[in-house]
Amino acid sequence: MDPCPVCRAELASPRCDSCGAAASPGGFRVEALLSQTLHGRVYRARSPDGAEVALKELVFALAPDAQTIDAFEREARVLSQLDHPAIPRFKGAFREGIGIHLRLYLAQELVEGEPLSQRLRRGPLPKDEVRTLARQALNVLAYLHERRVLHRDVKPANLIVKPDGSISLVDFGVARELLKEVTHGGTLVGTFGYMPIEQLGGTVDARSDLYALGATLLHCVTGIQPGDLIREDFSLDASRAGDLRGWLERMTALRREDRYASAEKALAALDQKPEPLKPPWRIRWRMFWSRFAQPRTPMWPEVVRLPAPRDRITL
Repeated sequence: MDPCPVCRAELASPRCDSCGAAASPGGFRVEALLSQTLHGRVYRARSPDGAEVALKELVFALAPDAQTIDAFEREARVLSQLDHPAIPRFKGAFREGIGIHLRLYLAQELVEGEPLSQRLRRGPLPKDEVRTLARQALNVLAYLHERRVLHRDVKPANLIVKPDGSISLVDFGVARELLKEVTHGGTLVGTFGYMPIEQLGGTVDARSDLYALGATLLHCVTGIQPGDLIREDFSLDASRAGDLRGWLERMTALRREDRYASAEKALAALDQKPEPLKPPWRIRWRMFWSRFAQPRTPMWPEVVRLPAPRDRITL
């Protein structure tokens, strides 16, 4: 029997006695370990038809909570409904074992490339490359939002840059299928710095994904993580974004109403000069107060009273 594809120990059964890896779960032949967490692994594997896939494994007994299991199953459900070249293609989902030995599996297209987060460790990206990245990502978001799917965790770690320069959006574990235009009271998910302020309260819509992409692109153009660009009013400082500043300020506006209404509109505005954002109402009130409510110079000069003349002295 072949050695274990993970630890290379001799296999005496379909599952390795040393590391617990399966040799061919669900007919998928495991070739190597790609990554590992406390409750699961991702393998490089071959599907029954010979295609190379990424095979995700979740050990039921090690899952920390029900949300982890729900996210795993949600990713399989969402991916099975999508078909886009920048999204990993769904290859199958299945279970093996029972009780404490239960394992969940998700097979999807293996995306070869470098995570954008790793690329950013070498410094910011050129402006032209950021624009190209923006166009590709906005096209993916437009596709998702048209099908009423929110990713909810757009960030550099979930964007894979392929060798040909194209990108792939991965990790749909926290994606949400919208039943209406705006969803309230959802579970708090997302990554600090990249998620908008309304997502802290579980309120999300398509503009929430636009904010996350804008924060990601701001990271790309400045080389600074958005968590380090947050001002006192919780807005992001885009002053170092050069000619992309105005566009990124709209993408990452605090109020959803000030952001682009859709990925298509953001894409159309990418190469145009955006209209300046209206200042928050507090600033507008200060401007009004300073202009109209402060003491003003009187229109007519005050009358200067001369001292009364002295009485004439008669000698």
